[in-house]
Amino acid sequence: MPALFEKAAEHVSPSIYGEVTPTVGKGLNAANEGYDGIIVVGPFNCLPFRVSEAILKPISLRQGMPILTCESDRYALAPSFIRQVEIHIQQVLDRAAQTPRHPQPGGNGLVGMLRSAVSKLSR
Repeated sequence: MPALFEKAAEHVSPSIYGEVTPTVGKGLNAANEGYDGIIVVGPFNCLPFRVSEAILKPISLRQGMPILTCESDRYALAPSFIRQVEIHIQQVLDRAAQTPRHPQPGGNGLVGMLRSAVSKLSR
């Protein structure tokens, strides 16, 4: 856990307490942990969520890591956001297919499962 805070300290002051530091640290470390995409979900009108989003989005885009952020008020999601989730899944699958550590598309594991789910959604 200390490495998470050290990683975040490059972008967030260590004197700030709350959810920003672990969220940013985990997001920055996602690629090192084998993830091919990030989804950041936060409560409606939450400043720590917004700060985390503002830090992670440009960094993720520069690194080619797909990122999706969602501000939730606990009500149903709009169809347009569901479409954004589908696109994000496809971006994650594309990144996974380009990374040799993952099985080939359609194989077993999470990548295969997500490809199967996306193909069922598009029918």
